[in-house]
Amino acid sequence: MESVSRLFRFTGSRSSQYDPLPLKASSDHDFAHQGYHLGLRSSWSLWKIIAVFEFLVIIVGLTFFFKPASTSGLIHPLIPDTHIFHETRVFHNSIPTHLSPYEGPPTPGIDALWDALYQGAVFRVTNNELHLLPNKTSRIAEDPTGYITTLSVFHNLHCLNYLRKNLYPDYYGVEYDLRNKTVHEHSEHCIDMLRQTHMCMPDTTPGVWQWDKGSKQAMITWDVTHTCLNYDKIHEWAASRALETYDGTIWVEGNPVHGKQI
Repeated sequence: MESVSRLFRFTGSRSSQYDPLPLKASSDHDFAHQGYHLGLRSSWSLWKIIAVFEFLVIIVGLTFFFKPASTSGLIHPLIPDTHIFHETRVFHNSIPTHLSPYEGPPTPGIDALWDALYQGAVFRVTNNELHLLPNKTSRIAEDPTGYITTLSVFHNLHCLNYLRKNLYPDYYGVEYDLRNKTVHEHSEHCIDMLRQTHMCMPDTTPGVWQWDKGSKQAMITWDVTHTCLNYDKIHEWAASRALETYDGTIWVEGNPVHGKQI
């Protein structure tokens, strides 16, 4: 039985397709050649109505299956609308003389802040929610209607915290020392996962150049206004259904096998 905090450890529906209604061109062609002008006009009007109807079906379908895009990409439909809030936020520029609460030499307080960011990150989804997941996931052995999942953002925050600890191996010990082969591989994994995330969901907020009195030149600054999703609301939703423990060593019939099923 494993603590959920250890589940991020490092280890080396078929899409629907729209089918248009079949066209009966031969019938319309026969009508035209036989001089049935009224029938032709009626048929043309009918196809215009059908075309408009098909267009509306497509729009409604897209609206149903996809939520509005934020500056961080599409919001996954697993997240309920009740926990989706957009807000504007000025980023912290993080310079040595003005650190955020998450920066600086390690302390128990800083560790607690980072850990709290993804507390309850591994959580339960039900049978009725499975179709919302992009790939198959495993059923929880002790729970016949529960399945295990997490969100990519929680794994990314875990990765950032891991890389932060790599900066202070004397404090955190050999488990975070980059001279350890496993630690180095884990760090490479985290770096590339973060690369893929930022390229998948690029933040397109422009940076600005402003005059710096100290250096007497215009310099780029990142303490600019961003449009964001409220992270606390999403975290709150996931944590409300968090798993305290999960035993991944128990095989459950029908669970997906990595590399064989998606």
